[in-house]
Amino acid sequence: MNIPQKSSFDWRLRIRTTKKARYILVGFQTNKEGNQEQNASLFDHCDLKNMWIELNEEIYPASLSFPNMKLTRAYRHAANFAEVYYNMTNLISLCSITPSDYRDLYPFMYFNVSKQSERMKDLTVDIRLKAEFNTPVPAGTIIYALIISD
Repeated sequence: MNIPQKSSFDWRLRIRTTKKARYILVGFQTNKEGNQEQNASLFDHCDLKNMWIELNEEIYPASLSFPNMKLTRAYRHAANFAEVYYNMTNLISLCSITPSDYRDLYPFMYFNVSKQSERMKDLTVDIRLKAEFNTPVPAGTIIYALIISD
């Protein structure tokens, strides 16, 4: 989905499923779609300041500052994704991406939403993704969201 050139963004996703959402990964790319001169495996942080997921009125926040390297929590969550998702020990799943690589090459936002109420099963899941940026998002920026369910 293309993001407007503003300093805030709100994306509402309604999903009808019998499976519970467990993890949500979000990434941005600027001017990479359909451009063979750009590496489509790299992502952009777009000067993201805050992002949060609202999942059926439960909030999963993330505060950070990419230019100032205030991204420890977001980096740690992303680096530990394999450990959590595949149930591996840290020695096996240890991420070899440095905080600088995370900021400059792979700035995915990872939300573990697995600790939801069991009553949320068999419902229409209302997921709202909200983001705030320090500067307006560059033209040609696309947001990607991957929702991993049971």
